[in-house]
Amino acid sequence: LPFVPYSLSSIERMQAWMTDQEVIHEDESNEVTKIPEIEEMIADYLERKPKLIFTMGKGGVGKTTVASYIALRLAEEGTHVHLTTTDPAAHLNWTFGDDNVKNLTISRIDPKAEVANYEAEVLAKASETMNEEGLAFVKEDLASPCTEEIAVFRAFANVVENHQDEVIIIDTAPTGHTLLLLDATEAYHREISRSQGDIPPAVSNLLPRLRDASYTSVAIV
Repeated sequence: LPFVPYSLSSIERMQAWMTDQEVIHEDESNEVTKIPEIEEMIADYLERKPKLIFTMGKGGVGKTTVASYIALRLAEEGTHVHLTTTDPAAHLNWTFGDDNVKNLTISRIDPKAEVANYEAEVLAKASETMNEEGLAFVKEDLASPCTEEIAVFRAFANVVENHQDEVIIIDTAPTGHTLLLLDATEAYHREISRSQGDIPPAVSNLLPRLRDASYTSVAIV
């Protein structure tokens, strides 16, 4: 089947794709999207002063490189910066070597470790009130992909809470974490109330900030 210059967003378009029919582009526009140079982005961040900057995108497109460059440039301009990553493939230590960069701190969120901590916490709390049958249900529930999303989100919220005096740059993994962050208010509250009941203060503080355009900025790489 051929590559086509339109999204497969309807039954009609899928039929056209399968039968090689011509598709009329309703959304054609002469408008050219201007992608900013990275130094334009730096100047914009220095002017607007967001407290939280995400780099997002598919695997291998250069998110870690862009996040590291933004962090270095803001630090050079005198901004206190904390750079963190949830991407297992990101090698920030390799990027920066053993150099201590003025105004810059670095950390890494390990999804596997965060999941293990979260599962242990949920099971410990559940065991206070549940029998073996109830615990078996909780263990089955923890096998859901949502568990990793919540565990990473909690860890990220703690990073934000602990580095409030710095601009935080997060290099996201090419997984669902980013989507959860963007839909955090609904998705996180739903899942926590279903599985655990308590929303940590760090998370409660972060959720409204993610929807605040003056606080949070997104760079799609």
